[in-house]
Amino acid sequence: VHAKFPFTTKQKIKIAIDSMTGIQSMHDHHLVHRDLHAGNILLRQNSSGVFTAVITDFGRTLDPQLATDQDIPQAPRTRNPPETLVKRFSTIDRYAADVYAMGCNFHILEWRRAVPWAKLYNVYSLQAYSPERREKMHRYIEKQYAKLKNEKIGAILSKKSHGKRLTDIERFRVLIFKMLSPSPEKRPSVH
Repeated sequence: VHAKFPFTTKQKIKIAIDSMTGIQSMHDHHLVHRDLHAGNILLRQNSSGVFTAVITDFGRTLDPQLATDQDIPQAPRTRNPPETLVKRFSTIDRYAADVYAMGCNFHILEWRRAVPWAKLYNVYSLQAYSPERREKMHRYIEKQYAKLKNEKIGAILSKKSHGKRLTDIERFRVLIFKMLSPSPEKRPSVH
């Protein structure tokens, strides 16, 4: 998915549904992808202009029960969830990490830019960071997430709390922020 391509709302939602259907199939078979970035989401457009999105590159796929502290949750460092800062890799919910990575991809699809904290830490260098620094970075991400959430979907959440019906793109935007939650237990499953 190239962020410069002007996708319609309907196309964005179709790409998201197709992508998550592929991840759902993997998760249903007790596998996690671990390399979810735009280059691994291929699009095919038929003569009617309808896209089909397909997840590819299963070279890092893993049964989460076999994960060790050496198994980084996501290969692309900017798609690693914030909990990699404060938890041992072997204890991270790998399904939630896949959901977070797809949330990062959908954020780019919708707003054409990565989340502001994407390059804050290098997961490959975490051993060089003190526990205090990691904790501080994690708190910073939580604050940045809250700020960005308010900026991007604050009005939508207010509309929702007043019982007003949300449009498809508004519901998609709310879902993106659920997927990006710094708390893995607050992220939705692929289902």
